[in-house]
Amino acid sequence: MDIITFCSRLVLSTIALVGGLQYGSVVRAVNCNPRDGSTCICDMDDGLGYLDLTPISNNDGTAFFTNIAGDGGFSYNPCYSFQDNKCQNNVAVCQHGEVVCGQQSTAKFTITSTSPLQATIAYGNGDEQKGQPRVANVAISCDPTKDHDITFTSEAPGLTYNLALTSKYACLAPAPTSQRPRKPEGNVLSLGTILDICAVAALLLYLSMGSAFMFVRREARGREVLPNYTFWVAIPGLVKEGCLFILHGFKSRGSSYEKI
Repeated sequence: MDIITFCSRLVLSTIALVGGLQYGSVVRAVNCNPRDGSTCICDMDDGLGYLDLTPISNNDGTAFFTNIAGDGGFSYNPCYSFQDNKCQNNVAVCQHGEVVCGQQSTAKFTITSTSPLQATIAYGNGDEQKGQPRVANVAISCDPTKDHDITFTSEAPGLTYNLALTSKYACLAPAPTSQRPRKPEGNVLSLGTILDICAVAALLLYLSMGSAFMFVRREARGREVLPNYTFWVAIPGLVKEGCLFILHGFKSRGSSYEKI
């Protein structure tokens, strides 16, 4: 086997494997859009359902979750502002009744997984320390067997307080047909689609220009009009041998491989 044939097989095999991994690992990003300005109800933009944390939130000016991490640690209310000693206005997370760690109106949903649901709600604009505002992140996880369970996990980086909430109310509820979001209007193309279109266009240009050149300048006829005809008809065999070459640990096997 000459060096050109070897390189051809290796390149074709690598393209096939990388292409398969690329298309097999594509995950579409999903957003959860707050409903009517709510800080704890959001609708999935792909119609999977909606998230509603109101069952684990108080609407009477008090926090649903208190004494998180012990010693009066943190208080948290997912949906409505509450008051706790010096924490008075627009409060989502309060520490020791003294410091606002995140404001309710700044809640931002980030979906990390939909099966089961895992997301983060970030609250910003907390009380500042040396000019740096505090931030609170609440990681929520769906668990149909738990009513609610919340813990303080870390302060990292500094002035960023991380909580973890697990609850059956953190699971997606099916969206009524009438409330399912419409698909975006207009031509919205993913990067993969754009690359596919470019590849097809390049292939058509190659075939048309190459065939015209072969027909006019080389006076080829029949199947010989196809540019690089010998190479293209050899591709199936090259791909097969390249895959076998990789599966065998890049070692020649039998008489089908010659020393380079």
